[in-house]
Amino acid sequence: MRLSPLLLCGFLTALPAQAAIFTVTSTADSGPGSLRQAILDSNANGNSELDTISFNIPGAGPHVIAPTTALPGIRSSVTIDGYTQPGATPNTRTPAQGGLDTQLRIVVSGQNGLSGSVGLVFENQTASGTRTLRGLAIAGFETQVRWDANLPGDLIIEGNFIGTDAGGVAPPAAGLAGRSGIFVFGSLGNMRIGGPTPAQRNLIAGPGGTTGNSGVGIDVSQLLGGSVTIQGNLIGTDPSGTSARAHAIGVRVTGVSPTLSPPPPPPGTAVQIGGTDVNARNLISGNLVNGIALGNFGSFLVDRVVVEGNWIGTDASGLLPLPNGTSVTSQSPAGIVRLQNFPGSSRARIGGSAPGAANRIAFNIGPGILLSCNGNSGDGGTVEMGDNQIFGNSGIPVDNTDRPRANDPGDPDVGTNRVQNFPELFAATRPAPGVIDVGFRVDTAVANATYPLRVDFYSADPAGGPLVRIGTASIAAADAQTNRTVSLNSSVGVGFITAIATDANGNSSEYSDVLDVNRIFDDGFESP
Repeated sequence: MRLSPLLLCGFLTALPAQAAIFTVTSTADSGPGSLRQAILDSNANGNSELDTISFNIPGAGPHVIAPTTALPGIRSSVTIDGYTQPGATPNTRTPAQGGLDTQLRIVVSGQNGLSGSVGLVFENQTASGTRTLRGLAIAGFETQVRWDANLPGDLIIEGNFIGTDAGGVAPPAAGLAGRSGIFVFGSLGNMRIGGPTPAQRNLIAGPGGTTGNSGVGIDVSQLLGGSVTIQGNLIGTDPSGTSARAHAIGVRVTGVSPTLSPPPPPPGTAVQIGGTDVNARNLISGNLVNGIALGNFGSFLVDRVVVEGNWIGTDASGLLPLPNGTSVTSQSPAGIVRLQNFPGSSRARIGGSAPGAANRIAFNIGPGILLSCNGNSGDGGTVEMGDNQIFGNSGIPVDNTDRPRANDPGDPDVGTNRVQNFPELFAATRPAPGVIDVGFRVDTAVANATYPLRVDFYSADPAGGPLVRIGTASIAAADAQTNRTVSLNSSVGVGFITAIATDANGNSSEYSDVLDVNRIFDDGFESP
């Protein structure tokens, strides 16, 4: 049977759009070969197939694309790949090897000073799919990248320099004060920023200085569903990881799950910062106030947040200071701060007992971890603190409510982590070589915590080195508020001991006062 031309035309128009490659060949603001036109063409092609926006601009570069008006929002399933530009190469260095050796040749610049501008906006798409942004330097806008999607669809941001020129050192122009890097608002999909392979690592650098810098490196403002995974990035530093390129805050999570609208939050982790694999480690250093900040926004919780395996306040070697909190402001400086307004159903975990879960939180101005409820009795959320390497900060390792907080009989007070009483340490003996028995007590009534309590003991280096866990004890409800004894491993050269208590719901205390083991044993009457 022969089809009529009209019927054949009807079949052709019913076919879905096919994947296409749109190539940017010019730095012009608009017209054929421009980035603007490539985005428009990809949007028009629909969502059924994954398009590619590639680059082939003549010349050695770097090539600067400086829009004079806002670029259109990106609504299609598309990969924007700056590594297609000749001369661009992805990073080959792992976190263990230090900084980045990325070579970029395409810069999207906000140097024309557009008020309220965003470099690239990923908006709602009409069908689920994954969009990828890689191989670009984006800087000079008030916000460099925004994910503003309340319909299904995933986004990957990898191998970019966010907030700097192609060399990773400075914006391509003076730019706008208070610039932020990546802003997540209203998302239902899954987002990955960086990743565990060298080519996936991003540099997310701030404008530096202090005047007008209220920017945030990665700002998760409202996550309606799905997840955000942040791994392998340098946040607040230059590409070498040895000098600061500051934001005010490195990573901020202010809204994860709505408290009022169904359905309930899905199970699992909503925001993952770092991971137990060394290749997932973020370096979050050099920021003016906080490395990481957690707190709620409006009717949203900060729920199911995991922070593990990161270096916070060090340089890329993990040994030298590159502190967060260097600017004197009205905000409380800290390596990690849990902001006020943290409702009782909010949960976060910082560190953990699994291999590789400990964060290295060192050299920061202020405490290592600040649980700042500022006396607000409604701040009853839970922040579980497992093993972390906390040392060299100007404040105490863990600080509840902006100051060391004294224990109170039975622990009846309310607030973040139920203001869990810290352990009291006393009466050490050496029953055998390599063993120290330490008497301790946690004065928390059964009504004021969920038993059993876990008490983790650490060797505390008086010179400011990292805490090393040397033992753990469990206290059953039947043994609440009684004196206990634990045998600890002293083969690691124990001189000073501290401890932290965590109830079965993950409510952790501050660290205890330090017990000077050498002073206890210096009279020579204890067992060898």
